[in-house]
Amino acid sequence: AYITYDEAAGLRIGATTTVRAVETSPIVRSKYAALAYAASTLASIQIRNLATVAGNICRASPSADTPPALLVLDAEVVINLGRLDPAYALPDERATVMALGMVYEHIPVVWAAPALADLDAFFAAMARHAGRRIFLHCAANYRASAFVMLYRVLRLGWPLAEALPDMRAIWDPAEYPAWQAFIAAALAGRPEAAG
Repeated sequence: AYITYDEAAGLRIGATTTVRAVETSPIVRSKYAALAYAASTLASIQIRNLATVAGNICRASPSADTPPALLVLDAEVVINLGRLDPAYALPDERATVMALGMVYEHIPVVWAAPALADLDAFFAAMARHAGRRIFLHCAANYRASAFVMLYRVLRLGWPLAEALPDMRAIWDPAEYPAWQAFIAAALAGRPEAAG
């Protein structure tokens, strides 16, 4: 979970960041007051302590309190790497997102069998929307954090050692052999992949 800001990249909110953390963040309060206010209006403090902005936007929250603030703050594209399982997704996530005026891309990465073709589709989506503000999500931020790590290394040229910490703060792919193999295959041939 993280909230960061810099002039070039703008505001970045990790998918596991709670609504309460957004509501009380000095960064969000000073630079994105509308988002802090929207977060403060979501349910009770107890709910905000558990709910995430990612969950509020693209998962089981039909009220979707935070998307209007994100839209006003220039979020333009939503990319969903999760499957559209009714237990985790809105009945028509695409329509919900598009009704807010945002572009919606769905790349259904099968949890038990991530594929390099999925990664290629993600890279293509990132290229299509280069320069736009993108909100990326999945069911638990495992897929999203792995794909962002690989994007940073394979497309942005980050050293692996700098790209890994954000993903590892959320989960460890070593606990999931299919994901460990997928990441290794994606990084194959890169000298820093051994680290």
